[in-house]
Amino acid sequence: MKEFVLIIVFVWGIPILLWILLLKTYSRKSKKAISRYSEESAKVHQNLNVWVKNYNIFSKKYKLEIYPFKTLYDFNYCDLIINRHNIVLVGIGEGTFLRKKFKLLPIVMVLDKIEFLPKTQQVQILNFENIKNELEIKFRDYEYPNPMTLVIKNPKSELKKDIQYLKENCKFPN
Repeated sequence: MKEFVLIIVFVWGIPILLWILLLKTYSRKSKKAISRYSEESAKVHQNLNVWVKNYNIFSKKYKLEIYPFKTLYDFNYCDLIINRHNIVLVGIGEGTFLRKKFKLLPIVMVLDKIEFLPKTQQVQILNFENIKNELEIKFRDYEYPNPMTLVIKNPKSELKKDIQYLKENCKFPN
């Protein structure tokens, strides 16, 4: 009986420890990336209700490439950090085990490519649109053939102002 209990603890304990380690790694990498790509004068907008239009994981260009820390666009909440020339998108994931929420590795939304930043962590902003009661940021991820759109539901006026400022002061690629 004692051996049976030890086997159960071992069998269930290892996956739980690995899951906790994964969440801590995501959190640590997320904090490091946010501090690296954010400016002092950045505006932070937290817990935005979002969804991504035209996202299809099966349309990925390189299906065999696996990036364990690449954020997929499968989240319902995110934080946006708006800098003078880019936006840092931090998805908020929710684990099915223990219902723990954690920040995913950020994606830097840029107008021009940043050479020192890996392609897996940046996407190119194509356009901003304010449609009805939603704010849409159209972008292109190099891993997907079609552009996608980050739709922010019920954005606050301060966020709209910050996006409008970015839209007016930056040139979009053709």
